[in-house]
Amino acid sequence: SNLCQLISLGRANASKGKSRLRRRDLTEHTSGLIALSGCRQGIVSRALLKGEYFLAQQELAWLYDCFGNNLWLELQHHLLPDDSFFIRQLLKVAKPFGISPVATNNVHYVTRETYDLQKILVAIRHNKKVTEIPELLYANSEYYLKSYEEMAVLFSEIPEALQNTLLIAEQCD
Repeated sequence: SNLCQLISLGRANASKGKSRLRRRDLTEHTSGLIALSGCRQGIVSRALLKGEYFLAQQELAWLYDCFGNNLWLELQHHLLPDDSFFIRQLLKVAKPFGISPVATNNVHYVTRETYDLQKILVAIRHNKKVTEIPELLYANSEYYLKSYEEMAVLFSEIPEALQNTLLIAEQCD
């Protein structure tokens, strides 16, 4: 019921087709939910990407206050040049809170081979040529649904992140 409440509030707070939650909305509806710290667009990662380590810790502390032990540190590895360094930074920020890591992948198409199709669909959605939308495209073709084996290779140095992914999946109804 809390998830339904958050979806309804998010839709009510934003224009059609968008969703936006206020912090107050989130703090009032977290019981029974499992949360991830967010991808590179999340509040923790955005602060770290700007070099604001203290702000990243503050944002993670706020999320931890909301979700407690139901908060997991989301780690993604899309073979970007700074991914390994960024993952280490996220782990460093989370360490004082004891937040466990979870391996995820930002999936936007099913297979690596459908990356070109994804580019075309994005161009169509924006009524532009593919060459006119480079800022809207992903840096590489790694944003597809990866197998367990592929994820295991990417997170070989942090095997507990992959184990935690399975643990969370088992907890979901």
